[in-house]
Amino acid sequence: MIIGIPSLLTRHSIHQSTFPLLMTKRANQNSRSFIAKINAVNPTQNKMMESTELITKDKLEFLGIIKESLKIPAKKPTFILLSFLTSVPPFCFFLWQHLVLHQLIYEAGANFVAVYDPICGTHWPLCSFPPRYSLDSTLELIQRLSPTLALSAFSYLTIGHFLNVLNTIVLVHSASTIYAEKEAGSLKEMLFIKPFQEVGSLRGPYITSIYNLAMVWLTLAGVASFVVQMVSFPVNGLLSQAVFGLVASALVVKYLEWSAIWNVGLVVSILEEKHGYIGIWVAGYISRGCRGRGFLLMVVFLVWRVFLRMLFGYYGYLNKESGSMVVLIAVGEGGLVWFGEVMNWVVCTVYYYDCKRRFLEKKVDSEKQGGTNLV
Repeated sequence: MIIGIPSLLTRHSIHQSTFPLLMTKRANQNSRSFIAKINAVNPTQNKMMESTELITKDKLEFLGIIKESLKIPAKKPTFILLSFLTSVPPFCFFLWQHLVLHQLIYEAGANFVAVYDPICGTHWPLCSFPPRYSLDSTLELIQRLSPTLALSAFSYLTIGHFLNVLNTIVLVHSASTIYAEKEAGSLKEMLFIKPFQEVGSLRGPYITSIYNLAMVWLTLAGVASFVVQMVSFPVNGLLSQAVFGLVASALVVKYLEWSAIWNVGLVVSILEEKHGYIGIWVAGYISRGCRGRGFLLMVVFLVWRVFLRMLFGYYGYLNKESGSMVVLIAVGEGGLVWFGEVMNWVVCTVYYYDCKRRFLEKKVDSEKQGGTNLV
């Protein structure tokens, strides 16, 4: 119609040159406004369809979430290759930090072995507890290791954390697409195009991840302070040790429960574009009544990490004189720990959908009964 107007006017010998241009401009404006209205309606329709599909799915318990998470790579084997490709940069950085951490632990262990009075006849430094140490040697150790530790922390905050956020965006978006049975597209689209087109700016998820990182560090600092207070008291202060131990244990339990909320908050920031403290608040709101499952999921991954670090750390300490064995052990441990991190985000994505499903179901039931809305 727009193209035909100038030709029609020409056939009727209308020589006003401004009239066709004016009509074309108005037609283009009308078409753009019509398309804008369609685009404004479609997201709501998509969300309504997505909400309906969520409600029709079965609610999942703890084992059900694990099982559905393991099905995602089976449904789309490309997800395995995608996870490998997107994990290479952050894993290499993680491996470098892992080797640095191992070296720091070995140096600290050697320092304490020199001042321990062993009672078990082995070279494992934790055999003598509570440890007896020299204040001068400890201060010298801190002074010697502080530059390396500071460099490692600074590099993580500037480079490592950004790589982790990029990796998390791709993993969460791909896991969400496969679990929701949407069109995943090719490997190239899943890796480079779709996640960043649909997420939009990286600023939102990155800000949410900074909130998460700050809360994790503050909580762990609190746990560490109570543990130090517990160990620092003399043996005759058993009541004080018990109090600090109970407080530290309670804080660890809350940390695991909060970790599930923080992780789901980052998933919300990626999939729903609710960023910062708003995304974390939404995660806490929709996960009410589901936090027991979130706590158990975080316990699984914590046990996985602690077990691997203790196992490989022990064998690494036994073979600390062999540089090749230390590197091999660090690579093995780092690979298994990173596999747990990948599965952690897949599990958190499925857990997010289960929380949202239960929340929407409660909302529908409340509206049917004529009660107040949950939102």
